[in-house]
Amino acid sequence: MKAYNILIITAFSALTILSGGCGNEKVPDPPLTRTKIVISLFNNLEKKQYKRSVRQIEKLQALDPDSIFLHQLKESELSNQYTKQAQVFLAQGKLQDAVGIIKKGRDEYPFNDNLIQAENKLTKLLLLNKYIDNVEQSKNADALEINLNATKKLLSEIPNGKKLQPFIRRELIRAHKLKMRESAMARFDLLCDIKTMEDNKDSIAKIMQAEFDLVNSNPKYKSVAVDPELLK
Repeated sequence: MKAYNILIITAFSALTILSGGCGNEKVPDPPLTRTKIVISLFNNLEKKQYKRSVRQIEKLQALDPDSIFLHQLKESELSNQYTKQAQVFLAQGKLQDAVGIIKKGRDEYPFNDNLIQAENKLTKLLLLNKYIDNVEQSKNADALEINLNATKKLLSEIPNGKKLQPFIRRELIRAHKLKMRESAMARFDLLCDIKTMEDNKDSIAKIMQAEFDLVNSNPKYKSVAVDPELLK
């Protein structure tokens, strides 16, 4: 790694390090010019002046076009112009605005890895919002379980997804209650049908009643078999 790269990473002894960093080049770059560029870059990085930082980095790249470090630093500063704005919107709960900022950056720099990653993360957040809305709108146990499973899977791919575990647990309890209530309602409806068949002297009624009593004797269902409170 060249001396001025070490300087950018460590930010120590700028003038001393830079003065001896060009010994292997055929035509040494003017040390004072390079030093001024690096010092200006330090100042711009510290002040988060991303566009100015990029200009300084490009000047250093002209002196060393093969530097991987400078390429990565430039990529970072180009993306920071947009990700920092997006973070402000996210802090305000304005997810769509954050997405718009990153999209603008992607349109201008379509191959920037940092912006690609940011877009992927925001896309997952948008999808998570949709899944959460689907969960909250679910009115039956089957739909709720499907939406919960999709939400849990996506949460495993999102940083800090564990923070939504209380929401998941609450909805799992709701799903269980819905399933028990729906099961009780179905058995209650069946019992009503059996009674109607008995009133009509239907011979199948006794068979259905026997099967109903056998299933209803299962402790899993007995406590909610025809509990009126569950049917409210």
